[in-house]
Amino acid sequence: MKTIKINIIIALIGLICACSNDDDSGNIRLEYPKVFENLYLNEAEVAPLVLDWQGEIGALSISSTTEILNRPIVFFDEDTGVISWGNRLPLGSFPFVIEAKNSTSTARFEITIENKFEEGSFKGGFLEDISDEPDFSTIPQNYFLTFLNDGTFTMKNVDTPDLSFDGEWIIDGSRVIATRIDDMAANGFIMVGYISVGNTPRFSGSYGSSLNDQDEIQDLEGIFRFDLD
Repeated sequence: MKTIKINIIIALIGLICACSNDDDSGNIRLEYPKVFENLYLNEAEVAPLVLDWQGEIGALSISSTTEILNRPIVFFDEDTGVISWGNRLPLGSFPFVIEAKNSTSTARFEITIENKFEEGSFKGGFLEDISDEPDFSTIPQNYFLTFLNDGTFTMKNVDTPDLSFDGEWIIDGSRVIATRIDDMAANGFIMVGYISVGNTPRFSGSYGSSLNDQDEIQDLEGIFRFDLD
């Protein structure tokens, strides 16, 4: 009797699994890379790794918790599911939810596009202006700033080589903290700014000798602006 009961149970389990597989056969299959990495100012696109309607072709749509879709920066092909963007995609992480839906099934997939800055060269300079409305247009173009992908940078003065220096930098999204490394200097030198996109991609912000607890310039000494070289 025990053998008969066990056989019946096994048969029922097999029947349930078969039914379950039959139910899944009509579900839409949708898959993208979970994370897609892009480099600063690169134009790129990402297509579905899998898009199988399992029958009736339905509709594709995209949404995001950010405001990036409200601007003409990221584009979505509702026929193919391809996500594309030009060189104006800001630095940072942008999560998207792609939905595929027909009359019998709905599938969703979350993908994050991470736009990163790793290295680059800029030309610009500094201005001792701590007013509420500084004039960035008056900043001289007498320095070459090069960010290296090992977390260091070089700052070369075109007119006075003795004013050149090196340092280290970190980035969070588009926000950069660059610190001069000079054991002989009496005071520290720190730049805090943002790397932007647009008609003139640039790195701009303020500088001083130290940071507060929020990693903002505490002893403000002036402003800087460097345009992509």
